[in-house]
Amino acid sequence: MLGKRCCCGGGRKDNKRKPMVRDWISCARAMRKGLVGAKPLAFNLWILDLLNYQEGDTLDDLFPGTNGMAEAIASRP
Repeated sequence: MLGKRCCCGGGRKDNKRKPMVRDWISCARAMRKGLVGAKPLAFNLWILDLLNYQEGDTLDDLFPGTNGMAEAIASRP
């Protein structure tokens, strides 16, 4: 669950958020993470922005191989 909505619903809705989050991202690929398919920090932060992740929300990382999403959550202000 993410906030009060199911994760399948796309996160918490926030119509007043500005600037809006883009529906695409361009960033450098992750290098030397030890796992093929590892995502860079910028990508994981973008995902959290898309979901409007807020402190106290829970997020189940289904593929925690490099612990990238946990690092992204910990690095947020």
